[in-house]
Amino acid sequence: MDKYDKIALSIIVVMSVLMVLNWENLPTAEMDTPYHLLMGKMFADYDSVVLWDYYEYAPLGRPQ
Repeated sequence: MDKYDKIALSIIVVMSVLMVLNWENLPTAEMDTPYHLLMGKMFADYDSVVLWDYYEYAPLGRPQ
């Protein structure tokens, strides 16, 4: 291990200790996860990147 490996390992250890000490204050029950999973499923269903209009007007489409 050179000095950069030791620096990286020490940063990981320090951040892990801080996370364990602050465990009660970490956010829980994030409601953002289902949204991102559904967006990933939509990309997989369409096999391409979908434009902004689909997000804005889904599932019924643009009002006439």
